[in-house]
Amino acid sequence: MSSVLHKLLVVSTVVFGASLAHAADDCDGIRSAIAKLPVQGGVVNVAAGLYNCGEPIVIDRDNVVLRGAGKDKVTIRLMDQVHRPILVIGDRHIVQNEKGQYVVTKRVKNIKVSGFTLDGNRANHDVTKECGETHCDGDPSSIRNNGITIRGASDVVVEDMIAHSTISGGMVTEKYCERLTIRNYESYNNYFDGLAGYETEQSTFENMYLHNNRGAGISLDINFNNNTLIRSRLHDNGDVGIFARFLRGNKFIQVDIQRSGNHGVFLAAAESVGTCAQDNTFASVRINGSKGAALRLNDDCAGNRITGNSDITNNQYGTVSEKVTGSVFIGNNVAR
Repeated sequence: MSSVLHKLLVVSTVVFGASLAHAADDCDGIRSAIAKLPVQGGVVNVAAGLYNCGEPIVIDRDNVVLRGAGKDKVTIRLMDQVHRPILVIGDRHIVQNEKGQYVVTKRVKNIKVSGFTLDGNRANHDVTKECGETHCDGDPSSIRNNGITIRGASDVVVEDMIAHSTISGGMVTEKYCERLTIRNYESYNNYFDGLAGYETEQSTFENMYLHNNRGAGISLDINFNNNTLIRSRLHDNGDVGIFARFLRGNKFIQVDIQRSGNHGVFLAAAESVGTCAQDNTFASVRINGSKGAALRLNDDCAGNRITGNSDITNNQYGTVSEKVTGSVFIGNNVAR
């Protein structure tokens, strides 16, 4: 966040409290406060309380801070049988550019969100309606019913947040994001993944606790390149700890992957040529207790390495399972 933006935000504060106890949608006031901010942007402070949402909260403009009183004090909960995303940062509309890529019609920048728990209320929803009453397949404009969706955005900070119990993923980044900072983020009990990343670059994901999700702790695909994931725990996820394909140049540092239902890390290619997970570094990681291998290379994905003081032990099918022998470098100081 720039210093100029900070000065603007200080004088553009809107305070909103949980005063809509009998409203059909407690989140109307939050959405209205965002819409009423001056053109230069500002802050919306959300007081402690439980807010039941029937529609998503959308931040599709620049220079906005949405600040809750604390993730242990503010819960935004999706209403029963309302199949919607909870929080969307970015434009909901897309176009196809000259390269054939689907991009948002308007990019957003300089957004900060902090201090909330987002409850997808999975127990009271139909998990077959991941995209609401429509279908996800074949519709690139779809926003799945995630806790947090960030799309086509730059210089976004999301911190001190919990997203849980959604019928899709806890958080998804997509449609060409850059310079995201995600820190102190917890996600659990989602039908799919704790974090899914697509078309995202030059971003940092720090101090995440992604656990007890039905799918992966982290699922990465389609040009998730040159990002850093650091000091994070991926525990007791139903499938793999990390699923990764069609990406390169990412660093996983001090990531602790425990008791994955399948492999600890799964690297693969997509359907087309040149889409392998390549040139990724796993440094000072711990991968223990996987029901598959610690690291599975499903295709000939070159340039991946495990380095640093990594602890790769007690995985049911060993340290590495690979389609092409010798396709991953393992440093001498890796315990296995």
